[in-house]
Amino acid sequence: MEFLAKIIKGERNKNKQFWKYTFIDIQTGKEDWFLNNYRIGYIPSLSGKLKLEWDKNGNYKLYQDFKQDEEFEEEEGIDWLEEELGKGTKKIDDKLARRPIKFKHQDLVEFVEGLKKSGVPYKEIATGLKRSDRMLRYWRKPIVKPLQKVGAKRRFDRKCLHYLLSSIHTKKAKTLREMSDYVFDKTDKRFCVATIYLVLKKIKYSYQVVPYRHPQQKQNLPEVIEFMERVNKLPPRQILSTDESGHPLNLASRRGWGLKGQKLLTLNPVMVPTIL
Repeated sequence: MEFLAKIIKGERNKNKQFWKYTFIDIQTGKEDWFLNNYRIGYIPSLSGKLKLEWDKNGNYKLYQDFKQDEEFEEEEGIDWLEEELGKGTKKIDDKLARRPIKFKHQDLVEFVEGLKKSGVPYKEIATGLKRSDRMLRYWRKPIVKPLQKVGAKRRFDRKCLHYLLSSIHTKKAKTLREMSDYVFDKTDKRFCVATIYLVLKKIKYSYQVVPYRHPQQKQNLPEVIEFMERVNKLPPRQILSTDESGHPLNLASRRGWGLKGQKLLTLNPVMVPTIL
């Protein structure tokens, strides 16, 4: 079954074995919940197509897939990212507020000349400004070298931020260069790799290891929940657990971009038969 929904909250259940997510069905306006055995990555307050299925007994809704809208018209999903950018801007403003006031060269010369005309000697002016007489004479010299022009304003707006996140969530770009090319194709604005990296750093995205999961894990989730319910009823001393490990023979990305503090989960690549 599919829903047009928004996930509003996610928390662990009492046994801390599964994640319980609360969502709102946009068509009916009702709240509901579902279970999953790992944490889901999603953008808060951004709607999408949620795919669920019932367990064997019909008691729980189990997570299968959640694809959020990629249209730029719905901008609520990146408001929380702008808050992070605003926090960084506020810190910079606080640092600038604590710095001493700096005059431009022409204003500084006019200020010193005004004090001189009012009868204040250069030594007292130099003492008040904590500079030497020689520095005051240097300030009075005309500037021959042209002043540096002010650089262009930042062009990375909300639309660029949306397509940058879309390239990550839809896995259309894996490297910073591919992200830059994707944003350029959508907005006709070219950004260097350093700019893309700084934006991701400001919104707390990091390059982290991908813990892959088995491709049939979602299909076997009802059996897993049923098994966990039966195991919880057994005495702990009578439970013996075994484990096994392996690795795929085909290549897959070991790292990817995701929010700090959240695991970047994805399915294990399909095994490809290899002839040795």
